[in-house]
Amino acid sequence: MVDIWLPIGAAIVIATWSFLVRDSPIFRWAERTYIAVAVGHVFVVGLYTMRDRYYPITAGTNYLPIIPAILGYLYLFVLWRRSRWIASYPIAITMGVGLATQVRGTIDADFLGQTLGLIKEGGKIVGAPLETAVTSVLTIVITLCSLTYFVFTVKPKGVYGGLYKLGQYFLLAALGAMAGNLLMGKMSITIATLLRLIFGIQGLG
Repeated sequence: MVDIWLPIGAAIVIATWSFLVRDSPIFRWAERTYIAVAVGHVFVVGLYTMRDRYYPITAGTNYLPIIPAILGYLYLFVLWRRSRWIASYPIAITMGVGLATQVRGTIDADFLGQTLGLIKEGGKIVGAPLETAVTSVLTIVITLCSLTYFVFTVKPKGVYGGLYKLGQYFLLAALGAMAGNLLMGKMSITIATLLRLIFGIQGLG
């Protein structure tokens, strides 16, 4: 039995990749179809989310979700020009809470977590095997040299200038590794899409 979604997927992939040649009505059809499906999916998921979130209210077990529900409905006032100022309240509350949560998480994970991790790496040097000790030393050196690149109050001269230059090289190496990893991920998606395209064309036959 032929899976009808394979040829449909193959047709959409070909229509989307036609943009590599030039813009065409086929690509615009695929673009608008994708956007329409995405909006429909988000709408349906939103309905189910509202049902699940409002159930404690209607069941009388928890009335706290009324507050975010009211804030969510206040967002709709952005559609009317004269009442648009009402939507600024939920936007301000959401941004304030989100910023506070993000700052707290950033300090805990990025600053304190990285500092404690660096201290732990220093504790692994003494009495550790040669491979572990060298790895810990390299981790500490690379981290400190990379941090010197972001010290903008001191002009890079002398020893600090050498550390500054090393920090640049280490950061470039890290960015190169990240770009390569991202490229490998995109290539795996492309290969999977090509396989799906091949099977879709076979399904058409």
